[in-house]
Amino acid sequence: MMIGYNEHNFNINNIQYKKNINNIKLLYNDGFIKVIGLIFRLQSYELSRYRDTIYIKLKDQKQKELLHSIDEKIRKDFRNYYSFITNGSISMKTHTDIHKEENNDIYILISNLVLKDDIYRVHIHNI
Repeated sequence: MMIGYNEHNFNINNIQYKKNINNIKLLYNDGFIKVIGLIFRLQSYELSRYRDTIYIKLKDQKQKELLHSIDEKIRKDFRNYYSFITNGSISMKTHTDIHKEENNDIYILISNLVLKDDIYRVHIHNI
């Protein structure tokens, strides 16, 4: 069973950060449990690919708003931050293919921030 957050049970104020040697982990602390990373189930989307980047265009407006608000929180908390969502599309580096089959959900994990060339970027994984 996969557990993920959605626009109904997610509170942006519960996002926390933990600095490590090479990155900054994103944590979600709802007061009862603390989870490393932010997991979301995407149900309504379109996929496209350009070289080693997959673009997930979200069709659900509430999911777009939630992910944009997370992106904005990270932007406020870290200078020189590169956005992971633009115009309702999530960009995700990958070396494997993601195929959309009918009624197939995608789970994404927003796990950490990495500083590269003085720019913070989030790591997003398909799980």
